[in-house]
Amino acid sequence: MVFHPSGYPGSVREALCEGLRTRRIPARFLYESVAQASRWTTYAKAYAPLHHQEDIARLYDDLFSAALDVMQGKPFQYLGLGCGDGIKDARFLDLAAQGQRDLRVTLVDASPPLVLEATLNLHKYAAKPLVADLE
Repeated sequence: MVFHPSGYPGSVREALCEGLRTRRIPARFLYESVAQASRWTTYAKAYAPLHHQEDIARLYDDLFSAALDVMQGKPFQYLGLGCGDGIKDARFLDLAAQGQRDLRVTLVDASPPLVLEATLNLHKYAAKPLVADLE
């Protein structure tokens, strides 16, 4: 797992101190620990429309297919920005793989536990994990 400087302990500590000083805690601290990341994935699987509403899932798949059509089978670098657990990324990559495309995958999130989970969920794509705070 690669850490951007925004994921280094000093940067994380600095962001937390700044958040406490300004009374605005950055969102990354909602998913910092393994326990927090686990609660987030449990919540997302229980309540996210993608997992429970077929019309929403179909909308995602239609949008993914349209994007892939525009790329006309060309190889591409996929960046999963804010990848979370990688479930939405998996839907897209599974469609992309059907076209025998050369896929290069990088998964990016501020949460090390979520990047690790997404990387494990997408292991068949040899995804490169990157911890970075995009905020």
